[in-house]
Amino acid sequence: PLGRVFVADKAAGGYNFVFRYSHHFGRADAVHDAGALYRLPFLEGQSFAVTQAYGGKLTSHNNRENLYAVDFAMPVGTPIAAARAGVVIDATLRHHEGGFDIRYLDKANTVAIVHDDGTVAEYAHLAPGAEFVRPGQRVAAGDVIGHSGNTGYSSGPHLHFIVSRPTVNDGKVTRESVPVVFYAN
Repeated sequence: PLGRVFVADKAAGGYNFVFRYSHHFGRADAVHDAGALYRLPFLEGQSFAVTQAYGGKLTSHNNRENLYAVDFAMPVGTPIAAARAGVVIDATLRHHEGGFDIRYLDKANTVAIVHDDGTVAEYAHLAPGAEFVRPGQRVAAGDVIGHSGNTGYSSGPHLHFIVSRPTVNDGKVTRESVPVVFYAN
C-alpha cells in the first residue's frame, strides 16, 4: 500500500482530504554493499580535481542526503562514465540553464543508475543533448552515460556524484548518502 484514507472526525460534517507524497529512486530494502568498488566516473587516463568531498574542511554537502557526495571539477563536454554496473532509472538531459542562483535548483540534468544492492548512483549537472542511455538500459562500469555540464544550481562546470539509498524520515521518503571507495587503473 502507498497510503490509507480514513475518517478522522465523523462529527465534523464534511470531509476534506490532503494528498502529499515524496519519493526517491532505489529500493526501500537497499543495503549498501560496503565492499563494492567504484571506478572514477570519467574515462581512464583522465584526472580532475576533487572540489568537494566528505571529510573535507570546506563543503556544502553537510546534510544526510549529500554527506558523501563528491564533486569533480571538469570542463563542459567531458565524457562521464558509469562508476558501477546497474540499470538506468532516469536520464534527464533537457535543461539548458545553470548558475549559482536558487532559481536553478531543479534544473540539473542527471542520470541515475540503480545497482544490484538497490542503491542509486546519481550523476548531476550534466550537459544537455542527446541521451547516451535510456531508462531500463543495463550499463557496465566504464560505459559513457553522458557529458559533464553546468546545469542546475552550480557554481561552475563540474560533476556531482553521489550514491544513496531511500530512507524514511518524519514520514517522508528522502535519500541517505553512503560512502564509496573509488579505484583507478
